[in-house]
Amino acid sequence: MKAIVIPRTGDAEVLEYRDVGPPAVNPGHLLVQVAAVGVGFGDVMMRRGLYPHMPPLPFIAGYEAAGVVTEVGAGVGRDWVGRRVVVVTPGGCSAEYVACPVPFAARVPDDVSLESAAALGVNYLTAYYLLKRAAVVAPGDRIVVYAAAGGVGSALVQMGKLAQLEVIALAGTEPKCAFARAEGADHAVSSGTGTVCEAVRAITGDAGVDVVFNSVGGDTLGEDLKMLGPFGQLVLYGMAGGPPAPHFLGQFLQRFEASPSLRLMSLESVAAGDPAAMGSALQELVDLTAAGKISPRIHARLPLEQAAAAHRLLESRQVLGKVVLTTNA
Repeated sequence: MKAIVIPRTGDAEVLEYRDVGPPAVNPGHLLVQVAAVGVGFGDVMMRRGLYPHMPPLPFIAGYEAAGVVTEVGAGVGRDWVGRRVVVVTPGGCSAEYVACPVPFAARVPDDVSLESAAALGVNYLTAYYLLKRAAVVAPGDRIVVYAAAGGVGSALVQMGKLAQLEVIALAGTEPKCAFARAEGADHAVSSGTGTVCEAVRAITGDAGVDVVFNSVGGDTLGEDLKMLGPFGQLVLYGMAGGPPAPHFLGQFLQRFEASPSLRLMSLESVAAGDPAAMGSALQELVDLTAAGKISPRIHARLPLEQAAAAHRLLESRQVLGKVVLTTNA
């Protein structure tokens, strides 16, 4: 089969489109003929060698895909064969076939495209667990969403509105802010203005927000603390801008009187601790898509062999929503 292989870490040109052997179908696994692959910034971090959990090189890229089950391993019911599914796996999805444990798969109805299903995977699962597990939220609460025009950010905007939250979107440019508003954000602030904290405090009448969802890290976290109201929650789920600044702990302690909390969130914790729950969450997201309550936005569709172009597009910071790779299946 054809696959996108990462033989070494580096820029987008290290990605190789080449022939590899098909995956083994172990007990408890599905073999899926892939039609569409989701590509996100996590894939870029993995290719650069900056992801926290790097597999041994070389490896096949990709965490999320949608397609049709062609074979099942021992212990799996034959009723899976021929089913349209979306899967989230530890890797190997950027290929014409992928093997996936059954708990990490969800069935896709005919009225949801496989491209849309592939765009759900990591982004919407991350948003789901940010709202359901990482933070404590209730209808009417105010949240700030970083990178609100990106894959996870736009999913978090949609899911936040579904949970009846007041969403303040942060995005790098005014066109991205407009995109976030179109996705349902109540307010949008351009993070390129340098007055983000002041703008957020003004929106809330200086009361502050209940939660900040931050995927950037770096030196942004100190400003986040200033956006929070009493007992506010800061959730860090990515570090696109690097790890927190060395002086962040001091900044955190300086807000002691406001009783803030800090949580880190990674899907790996769910996959390791409760894989069956992750599969049922993925199924819930597919069902919400089928009901028209959420809608993954696809910025670009490229053939599998153009994976390097997809990575460069993500690195350009111009993507609104999700990039999807397609196969000939």
